[in-house]
Amino acid sequence: MGDGRIIHRNGKGLIETVSIHQFLADTTALSIYVSCDAQGRAIGSEFTAQIAEAMLGVQTDYSLLNENCHQFCSYCLSGDIFSNTFTLTQLKGDAHAHIQANQWRVWDIRHRHKG
Repeated sequence: MGDGRIIHRNGKGLIETVSIHQFLADTTALSIYVSCDAQGRAIGSEFTAQIAEAMLGVQTDYSLLNENCHQFCSYCLSGDIFSNTFTLTQLKGDAHAHIQANQWRVWDIRHRHKG
């Protein structure tokens, strides 16, 4: 979302904004991947960001199988609340379809904000 902040669905189902360091500390993720174009430049979407911001504070059920963080990201990309995307592989396909992400790279957070 900018300024070292991420909007995500946490493990309790709450849509919240956190720093990149909080995100890594509160999840099992070891790194954060950035969607990129064919030249390796990070890409995003204003539409996607607006949907994510509109969902801040919403509490939903959470399930690793069908109400997870990948499903939330797919919803933000497509606007389809009934997204059937539940895995990272499916999410990569959605990112390609909606924002033309052709590759992914690890976000270098060494010089980012602490939080």
